Amino acid sequence: MTDIFFDIADLQYVSIDNVSFSFDKTEKSFDSRHEYKKARAKYYKTAYKKLNDDFKKGVDDIIARMNSSLGEQQKAANKARAEK
Repeated sequence: MTDIFFDIADLQYVSIDNVSFSFDKTEKSFDSRHEYKKARAKYYKTAYKKLNDDFKKGVDDIIARMNSSLGEQQKAANKARAEK
């Protein structure tokens, strides 16, 4: 169970560390300002989607591990409570 706490902290650290990204091209790299803005928007949309997807996958993995560590009696109680 202690490993799960370390994994939560690691997921937070890695996610915060991965927030720092930037578009590596300048407006002069494109034929028009419109093309530059379009490419930059696409880059950031893709980058934030990947960051979000990676974070959600990490959370889902941790939740699965936490749930697998529960006893059968607790799982049944949780299921009954969720069905209300």
